[in-house]
Amino acid sequence: NGFLNARKRVVVVENSYNENIVNVGDTIVADLVFGKDDVEEMIFQLVVDCGNLATLDNVVSVSSPLGRAVVNQPLGKEVSYMVDNTKFNVIIKSKLNLEEANAQSRK
Repeated sequence: NGFLNARKRVVVVENSYNENIVNVGDTIVADLVFGKDDVEEMIFQLVVDCGNLATLDNVVSVSSPLGRAVVNQPLGKEVSYMVDNTKFNVIIKSKLNLEEANAQSRK
């Protein structure tokens, strides 16, 4: 039976949200580190797929180099990613709650 065979392959994933880990849907405050004295703060929302949102500012897909670098990482960690043979370092500073994120988007 095809239905029973399909059911054998179903995997249940428990959703355990951790405030100290970067998750999809979070709005992240991070420092992009260009050099010792050259740091730029960035705020972005981590999404599954940008699709039509690709033209919006402050939206980063988990399939992008930055998104892959930060997803499931703890706050305070410095991570790196590559774009066109250039390495970028990012320090994950904090997550904004919904009210803070909405206030930032109005600025």
